[in-house]
Amino acid sequence: MNNIARRIKQARRVRYDTATKAAEKIGLNPNTYRSIENGTRAPSRDMIVAIAKAYSVSIEWLLTGQGDPDNAAIPGETRIAFTLNLSLPLSPEEADILIMLADTMRGDR
Repeated sequence: MNNIARRIKQARRVRYDTATKAAEKIGLNPNTYRSIENGTRAPSRDMIVAIAKAYSVSIEWLLTGQGDPDNAAIPGETRIAFTLNLSLPLSPEEADILIMLADTMRGDR
């Protein structure tokens, strides 16, 4: 197994997903996804981007192991929604609640 495959598997396992669920999230056949994780198939550029988005990790980290695996390049709303297991887009009310919560945690209110 190569290093990219190891990091892809690590990103999935941190989220407690199965390989089948991961394949579904990124729109791949489960056997194709398993081949990528096993290192017998190289992921395409589009697959790397989809995996990074699905698991909120940086493309740089997936490819090189360098940098922070948490990806600031993924829009904040997407990362918050993923972390809180919310579906996008957020309603205006949901967004207001999250903003108020963040403000409270920072001590702004």
